[in-house]
Amino acid sequence: MQGDQRLANIASRLVLQYHVPAMGIAVVTSRGLKAIGVAGHRKVDNPTPVTAEDQWHLGSCTKMMTAVVGAQIVESGKLRWDTPVSQLATSNQTSNHGWESITFDHLLSHRAGLESDLDWRALRSRAEAASHILSSPPTLPVGKYAYSNTGYVLSAAMCEQAMGRTWENLLSQEVWKPLQITKAGYGSMGKYGQVDQPWGHTEDGKVAGNGPEADNPPILGPAGSAHMSLSDWGRFIADQLRGARDERGLLTAESYRHLYSPWLDDDTERGYDIARGWGVARRPWAKGLAYSHSGSNGFHYSVVWLAPAIDFAVLVTTNQGGAEEVTDRAAAATISEFVP
Repeated sequence: MQGDQRLANIASRLVLQYHVPAMGIAVVTSRGLKAIGVAGHRKVDNPTPVTAEDQWHLGSCTKMMTAVVGAQIVESGKLRWDTPVSQLATSNQTSNHGWESITFDHLLSHRAGLESDLDWRALRSRAEAASHILSSPPTLPVGKYAYSNTGYVLSAAMCEQAMGRTWENLLSQEVWKPLQITKAGYGSMGKYGQVDQPWGHTEDGKVAGNGPEADNPPILGPAGSAHMSLSDWGRFIADQLRGARDERGLLTAESYRHLYSPWLDDDTERGYDIARGWGVARRPWAKGLAYSHSGSNGFHYSVVWLAPAIDFAVLVTTNQGGAEEVTDRAAAATISEFVP
């Protein structure tokens, strides 16, 4: 797709102002991708520019995809939203420590009483992570919001157990394939050592590389390892917009409504709440509820805002960690440019 000059100008201005290596911006509606703009370089010490077809790391924006996988499995009848986490307990665990009252829905809504992270590199599989977690009680109050990568790893373990397939296979085959997402994968982008895709950079702008050391371990994938082109991310977000607008999409209308429902409606009235894979807030420019998520693996940063009432979404990504301010400014500038 040809780049949009308005978006390219926004990206170029902010790349220069904030000294990030590169930035990509896309505008999406329920009908698909509307515009893309990119600026900057794949690597700070290399002249290769980013392109409209480059792939970007989504970080925790992967969580909304994991939630869709979970909804598909609920639709299949292999899981329920109220399936207890205790079903992951192994036969040699004599006590579930209260896990029988904590559900699949708790995990996807960051309400399961779990710490944000574990020592992921010390664990060999999601099943092993589940066994480790279930061997002791929850560490935080159940039902109270606490953002948790651990919860999404556990939710993926439940999906894998229910379907006998890896989370990666489920996402690739049941979500990406029907949405015709082809320029996508897991972990760091490109061929190792080659500047064929954007490289990650630390918060202070140092090159982080493009190999395994420049991403989270694969076990953490469901919480934040997907990468894809802006065009392909736009395909996923267009489907999310269709679902949020009660139009036909990958899931049933009931599933979309569940994914987008705030945990506590009164929290949304006060300002912000959490759904499944999304944060929920009221924004005047969105003419109602807006849904958002941001994500980073420490070397990239991405954010998305979804406004179903006006059929609009903006995606912003950069190949530098800690770039919340610049991506937020890019999203705000895009909203100002494209939303009447």
